[in-house]
Amino acid sequence: MFKSAPVLLVPMACVLVGCGMRAAPEAPPLAASEPDFCIGFQQQLSRVPLQIDNQVYYDDWEGFVLSKPTVEPLVTHQMAFASQAGGMAEVVSCKLKGEDHLAELHGEHNVVTGLTCADFNRQIIEQQAAELRAEGQALAVDPASLVYAEDERATRGTQWLGSMPYPVLSRLDDGTIQVQGKVIRSALRSWTPIPRSWKGMFYCHLVAPEYARAVLAGEVTLAGD
Repeated sequence: MFKSAPVLLVPMACVLVGCGMRAAPEAPPLAASEPDFCIGFQQQLSRVPLQIDNQVYYDDWEGFVLSKPTVEPLVTHQMAFASQAGGMAEVVSCKLKGEDHLAELHGEHNVVTGLTCADFNRQIIEQQAAELRAEGQALAVDPASLVYAEDERATRGTQWLGSMPYPVLSRLDDGTIQVQGKVIRSALRSWTPIPRSWKGMFYCHLVAPEYARAVLAGEVTLAGD
């Protein structure tokens, strides 16, 4: 009698995210930045005021890695990173709820679509430039000279959190400064067979405002300088 080979049942979510097959990213140097940093970007996805609980992780790397935003209550997660221990925050990572999940609660007419990490990075840099000018400080770097690249896309959390801090600002071979965020988007109505609590996500690596200010003021140098 023919006997079928044993079948190894592996949850589809494990196939998608690694499920023990990939080691968790090594903890990078951590830093502190504005504690309400991610709140403003979450609010920009909505045309109605939101009550946002922004959980900031100062030294709990594992907690941030495992965290996931929720929509009801609306909870976001934030962590800042430096290139060396005790250094200035260079990158702030935000785990937000996507506009599709907000629309389920507030209606599609009350959400803003199409925003990207690149849009947020541009806002951060332009705000820091405006503040420097208002203080009468000369800019060593002209914000208009920056090149904004399309967000790098990650498909899983370990990929999004690998090689931190992510180089949002970098010097290109021709001397210009490139601005590039890194994103994960997980559509709420995606066919992907993962838990619904993992869907409707919008994650961004963004330039820390204090780092953007320092670069514009010529107080720090970028890799390649």
